[in-house]
Amino acid sequence: MKYAQTANIIAVAWLIQAFGLGTILTLKATRQTRRLFEVAVVSFVAAAVTIVAFSYAWGPNGTAWGLVVQSTVTLLALSWAQRHAAREFADVKGAAA
Repeated sequence: MKYAQTANIIAVAWLIQAFGLGTILTLKATRQTRRLFEVAVVSFVAAAVTIVAFSYAWGPNGTAWGLVVQSTVTLLALSWAQRHAAREFADVKGAAA
């Protein structure tokens, strides 16, 4: 059971990622590809920085904590993208009325 704690930390990261699935579907359904791309870039940068830095500092558990941080940053970026897409939709719908 050497990596049991690491597996538990990764499970937390997956739980955080699960909350972003609805936002991803909303952005895909409304064809917000630019916003999805921007979120993907932010997610990649967060992963590259945190996972590498944390794995050097704390080993396998650090890698898992880096995944938690990356998942949280991605969720925040998705929420931001969805909020801005909803505002744009409301502005377009209001202008059409």
